[in-house]
Amino acid sequence: MGHIIYFCLETFHQCTEFIHNNGIKELYLDANGVQLCFIDNKLDVYVFDPINEAAIAVPDCPDNIDDILWDQNIFERTIFAVYNKSIIVTYIFVKYFIEGK
Repeated sequence: MGHIIYFCLETFHQCTEFIHNNGIKELYLDANGVQLCFIDNKLDVYVFDPINEAAIAVPDCPDNIDDILWDQNIFERTIFAVYNKSIIVTYIFVKYFIEGK
């Protein structure tokens, strides 16, 4: 239902394709465009790891998400925040583990 495709412009070919079991509503990429979070049709949030082609569920996200922001600091690009009008939850993504609050 939901497809994420990484395409390399330099070599002009598809690098990775991931098929999610639900439709994908929104994508939020980091500054390099490599790491991404997405929200599916069930309003669940996932971090997609393109190296292992795996989507990892993000726990304890707030309801009615307004946005997801990735940290722009070059040394801390694995940190992201999920927020709505009343709460901000920050996370750090370390390969196979996501820690929040």
